[in-house]
Amino acid sequence: MSEYCKYHPKESAAWFCENCETLFCNTCVPEDTENYFPKCTLCRRSLRSLSVAERIPPFWQKLSSLLTIPFSQGSLFFIFLFGMLFSILPQGKVGLALTACLLLPVIELIFDAMEKTASGDKPDSGITENLKLKVHSQSVKLLLGFGFAAVVLTKIYAINSSIGLLLSIFFVLGIPASLIILMMEKSVIAMFNPLKIGFIIKQFKSAYFLLYGLMLAITFTTIKMTAYSLSASPGLLAEILGYSLVLYLIITVAILAGYLVYQYHHELNFTINRQTLHQNELSAEKDEMAEVNIFIQEGRYEDAQKLLLDKINRNPADYRANEKLILLYAVQGKDAYIKQIANQYFDTMVEQKKHKQAVDFYQKLYSKSIEFTPESMDVVIALTREMKNKSQFKIALTLIEKYLSENKASQNWERLFLIKAQLLVEYANRSADAVPVLKHIINRSIDQELMQKAEDYLKAVQ
Repeated sequence: MSEYCKYHPKESAAWFCENCETLFCNTCVPEDTENYFPKCTLCRRSLRSLSVAERIPPFWQKLSSLLTIPFSQGSLFFIFLFGMLFSILPQGKVGLALTACLLLPVIELIFDAMEKTASGDKPDSGITENLKLKVHSQSVKLLLGFGFAAVVLTKIYAINSSIGLLLSIFFVLGIPASLIILMMEKSVIAMFNPLKIGFIIKQFKSAYFLLYGLMLAITFTTIKMTAYSLSASPGLLAEILGYSLVLYLIITVAILAGYLVYQYHHELNFTINRQTLHQNELSAEKDEMAEVNIFIQEGRYEDAQKLLLDKINRNPADYRANEKLILLYAVQGKDAYIKQIANQYFDTMVEQKKHKQAVDFYQKLYSKSIEFTPESMDVVIALTREMKNKSQFKIALTLIEKYLSENKASQNWERLFLIKAQLLVEYANRSADAVPVLKHIINRSIDQELMQKAEDYLKAVQ
């Protein structure tokens, strides 16, 4: 497939119509604020983005709004509290031990800010969330990972100083990439994978080195400020403000790193839950949704539901209206209404081939523990195919199991079994579990084409 626009051969393609099999550049596809993905100019079906990074502004264009994110109430309280705690720590070994303890919740806040920004949301966790350290906490993994890496590099340097020095330079240069990998994959082993580190640096290009420069500047500022406070004793208030400034800068850099992942989430195979961060400015929309929110705050649920139903009748694909209505029904325990609205929404999304938006919506329901299984086999197939990635394959497998348990005699069940086998092999690393699934298709199906696909895939697995 050519990588250039059909109508502007010198322009790189940014969109692809699967129905027309036509490539378009951004000139051919103007901004469409009404739809998650714009429509094809030929067939009016949704286009598939080939380069999401081109559609999301780089972080230096969003710098003013990104810099204000840490000024939320929860983050500011955290910053000033820990700024005060760091400023009153004693010197010596006791102070060093207390500093290490205080760093744990700070690291948790940093990773929380990075992950939420990368997912398209605004970070604003309360202090209690970051104080709940667990075995799988990012801070524990980070400290253990860097401690182990330091020991290994020291051993290598003792054996061969040249190789040890080169490896040390590479991993020091790759620190921002390692943090991003740990945020995305939650794996200490993955964060020190040189191929992954190199891929991140190559993908981000100049933005990576700008981010690295900011990290160095903050590190230098922290060291200088600490040395000054030890020698000059500037006063408690000055120290609190100094440490608060450093914490603010650290959180801001974490947000910038998260935004880079958000910008390149398509290239990094990182799934975002929402698509609103780059539009989420501090200004209220004066539309029907504002009135809906007022009705909900006043407890006028029926009036809110009428407005939402009217919006959905006018546009069945209205993401915000469907989400708000389902959450409103969930609060009231109206499961039958949730099922009706959700099925209608997913049918519309699949019909319009807005599979990515449908998956985002399903993941939102899943994350809020709203029990729902689509009635349509086509919807389940579309959702699970779109969830063939390392971030969502577990949700896809759960959906398949729930659907099959509720629909024992479904037509075209082979297609769902085949997707299940592919998820088990390609993402869950459970090839042995996929074998009986494939054999079931071969032995029970009457569809010759799907039987052949299952046989071919079984041979590749074995």
